[in-house]
Formats: sequence, C-alpha cells, structure tokens
Amino acid sequence: MKELQNMMDDIGKWSDKTFGKPTFRVIPLIKHLMKEVAELLEAAEIYMGTGGGHKDLREEFGDCFMMLTDAARIYGFSADELITMTREKLELNEKRTWGLPDKDGIIEHIKEELINE
Repeated sequence: MKELQNMMDDIGKWSDKTFGKPTFRVIPLIKHLMKEVAELLEAAEIYMGTGGGHKDLREEFGDCFMMLTDAARIYGFSADELITMTREKLELNEKRTWGLPDKDGIIEHIKEELINE
C-alpha cells in the first residue's frame, strides 16, 4: 500500500507542478481520462487483432491509471481509501446478478436489484 501511496504522491507533485491548481482541473482531468480510455480500447483492439502493439497497450494502461489515481488524490482519497472503496465495490458486485452480454460484449448487473442494495 505504501508503494501505491508514494506513486500517487509523486504523480500529484508532478501533476500540480505541470498543470496547476488541482481543484480547477479535476473535471477536465476526468474528461481527459475518458479520452485515454478510448485510446486504451484502440490499443487493446489492435493487440487482440494482431497480437502486436503491446508497448502501446502498456502506455495506455499507465496513462489511465495515473489519471484515475490523480483524480482520486485531488478529491482527497488516499491509496488505502482507494483499495477499501474497490474492495467494497467488489463485495457489492459479488452479490449482484449479472445479465447477458450486449452486442458489444458488455455485461451489466440487473438494475432491479438496486432496490435491495
């Protein structure tokens, strides 16, 4: 956990120095993350289709993870809290019933269950 926190701190120092005051850029940062996720998807599709592009895939995962953890940091979450939130979400997902894949292969939980959560 300490290594993740150290990395988040290092990313935060670089990010604040490079891009400025964090409170005014968290929404743009999350929007940028969405663009990076699209780039990750493109790299993954290339990798799955050709078996190539592994370097790009690694870089895109890195970009997404950096932006996600930096946004969490700006909102005040620590590495410990990120891990706790993720574990809690995993426990919730394990209790859910999951539907069938849609045309894109996406599987979502059955929404009616939200009443019981």
